[in-house]
This record gives sequence, C-alpha cells and structure tokens, in this order.
Amino acid sequence: MGSRKITHWLNEHGYKTLRGHEFQNAHVFSLLKKQARDNRLNVRHKRERETLRMYLLNAPITADKNDNY
Repeated sequence: MGSRKITHWLNEHGYKTLRGHEFQNAHVFSLLKKQARDNRLNVRHKRERETLRMYLLNAPITADKNDNY
C-alpha cells in the first residue's frame, strides 16, 4: 500500500498527527522512510561458525641463511 492510500485511510478513520492535524502524503512518506531506514540499520546478521581443523605435517623445517629470523 502506498503512502497516498495510507494517508487517505488514516484521515478517513479519524487519526490525527501528534499536533492534531490531518495527515498529509509527505508525513506518511517520511514515517515510512524512517521505518525502512531503522529496519535496515537494525538487522542482525546471523553469524555462522565453522569447525577449525589443524593438521600437523611431518616435514622438516629448514631455514635459509638469507632469512632474517
């Protein structure tokens, strides 16, 4: 439902703004935009953790003379 239809419905059913005025299209559009922004910013992404595996290799480790360890 668009902001114009919501505005029309609110005014038909007697809803008023906080200051006691009828709703305008811009009011409803602004409210919808803010709600969409809040929903987008407050989404928590599901984190998945995988099992970490380490393998030991039976290979000799040699150092070069040129390595600066």
